[in-house]
Order: sequence, then structure tokens, then C-alpha cells
Amino acid sequence: SRGLGDVYKRQVYNGIEKDDRVLFYLRHDQKPRLDWIRARIHHLDYVTKGQTKILDVGGESGWLFAGTDWDYTVVDLDVYNVPDGKFVQYDVDGTWPFHDNSFDVVVLGEVLEHVEKPVHVLKEANRVSRRLILATVPNEYEWSQEKAPLISREERMRRDGFKNIEEMAKHFTSKSPHLLELYPEDKKPHLWHVRWFTRENLTQLLKDAGLTAQVEDIKIPGWAWFAIEIKKG
Repeated sequence: SRGLGDVYKRQVYNGIEKDDRVLFYLRHDQKPRLDWIRARIHHLDYVTKGQTKILDVGGESGWLFAGTDWDYTVVDLDVYNVPDGKFVQYDVDGTWPFHDNSFDVVVLGEVLEHVEKPVHVLKEANRVSRRLILATVPNEYEWSQEKAPLISREERMRRDGFKNIEEMAKHFTSKSPHLLELYPEDKKPHLWHVRWFTRENLTQLLKDAGLTAQVEDIKIPGWAWFAIEIKKG
């Protein structure tokens, strides 16, 4: 994985110079849910006249917002280089190191299925956001079977014949190089999901956090997600 001092290589895509994080976004197989997030921030940025402040929870290298010129901060459990944004290493199951109403929008893109305290995470997102919370979670009940829906990391390890978690992590480094940072195993495991969402239990989770929002569907062949837009004020 990349260290904090690394420089992302420059590439050209359709004649426009971009770094490789932008290419990762453009070619991502989950791009429909990513576009859902960015479309709503584009609208908010129009309202704020280009002054939108974003907190991207679990945003890794900031690739979702790379090349946009938006003012964004990434908070993640692992360490990443975010060359055009701010980065904070933190476990969001704790009290977030941000003041109330610090950001216009908080993004929880594929986060709630990984954390130990999803109600707490939603409450903290609500505390630090002043306008909007955007969240997506996988609807694995409608995934195609080759994507191994509703499977834990231990089940995946047994199914695919890996000897241990480290071997499985190395197998996936071509797609997710940061997985090698998760070990030794006394560190918090966050490879694969710790919970699975239905519309009903996601709605209940929002209620438990004191929030109300319409749960939307995003679907393409093989993939499905629930999407939540919580508007404040």
C-alpha cells in the first residue's frame, strides 16, 4: 500500500490529465452508487456556491473526490495518502475528532456494514454534518452468487481453500492492497462485512439513531445497494 509520502502517478484519460485515483473511480465496478453520491454533492455545491466541505468516512485515498477541487477530508482506520485533501487516521467507532456542524456533508459509502457501532456512527455523522448525510450499504440479498453475498471472511477463506486470513488478503491485493495492513489479527478485523442489510433493518437502524430518511434502491446486473439521503435543516 502507499505511504503518506508517496506521489500518485499521473495518467491521461480521454485527453485529460488525472491521477490514478480518478481512473480507479471511472473504472470502478460499483460506479452507479458512487455517481449517486457525487450527483447529490454537485447539487449541494451549487447551493453553497462552491464552498461545500465534505467528510468522507472510510474514504481510503480520497479517490471518490479526486480531481474535483472539492474541499474534502478523509477519515479512515488505515493510513492513506490523500494528496488533494485532508486525512485523519481514526476508528469511527469512537467519538469523532471533529466539532459539531464541521462539514456540510458526511459520506458513509459502504461503511455501516463494517463498523461495530453503526448507530453510534450515524449519530456522530449527524452531529458533525450541518446539511446532509449520504450513505450507501450493500443489498447482498440481490447480489449475483459469484460475488459471494452474505459470506463472512472465515466462510470465504474456507470456500476458496485459503490456509489462513493472511493468504486470503494477499490474494486480493491486486484489487485492495490496503488489506495487508490489517494484520496481525489482534487488530480490528474489517475484511468483509460484519452485518447484512434488509430495507427493514436499515430503516430500524436509522430510527435507533434518531434519524428518518427514505431508503432508495440502486441496482445494476449483479449488484444492488440501499442508498440514504438525510437532509438537515
